[in-house]
Amino acid sequence: MSTETIEDIFSRAIEYTKQIVKYPARWLLLGVIYIVPILNFIALGYLAEVIRRKRDDMEIPPLSPLGKKFIDGLKIIVVILIYMIPTIVLTVVLLTSVITSMMPLALALHTMIIPVFTAALPAIVLSFAILLWVFAAILHMIKKDELSKAFAITEIADVIKKIGAGKYLITVVILAIIAYLVELISRLADGVGLLIAIAIAPPYILFTGKILNLLYPE
Repeated sequence: MSTETIEDIFSRAIEYTKQIVKYPARWLLLGVIYIVPILNFIALGYLAEVIRRKRDDMEIPPLSPLGKKFIDGLKIIVVILIYMIPTIVLTVVLLTSVITSMMPLALALHTMIIPVFTAALPAIVLSFAILLWVFAAILHMIKKDELSKAFAITEIADVIKKIGAGKYLITVVILAIIAYLVELISRLADGVGLLIAIAIAPPYILFTGKILNLLYPE
């Protein structure tokens, strides 16, 4: 089990993230890339580059080469989609079953909310469990620089064990909440959210990447 505490990891990640102020052009460009669909694969690839570097490396990586970072980001998306297949299938099957069974009763839409939510609950629980696993799967894939490692079940389980299940769970939940808040802010109306997203996305990427970089057991 890793001996570095969550507080230590977050503290080092904050110090690392501060380096972005030395590179205003990189900050702006990465922020713009983050909000553009498809191009934001590059932002994911940049996250992967931060994770991939040595844990003691406190210098933030350059944006180039953009092509490699795009491919790295695409790999992350592919892994997430593959892992989400069971949830998607389960959701479709459960909701179809409930809606089909209730349609002959001609119930009002508002009376279907609770049954539909109840039916979707197993899929929600499964999604959360998969989310917890996917973080480690992607982390392992990036550190080993091999796509197949995202599906090396035994190795990924060993990574979580070395980190410590409790520390891993707390860290992933915190990162998931931060990711949700960043996404929520970027969806604010009148373009304000996009401007804020451009400003906060690069620090967010660096902060998240460094936490995962330090979390991975050497």
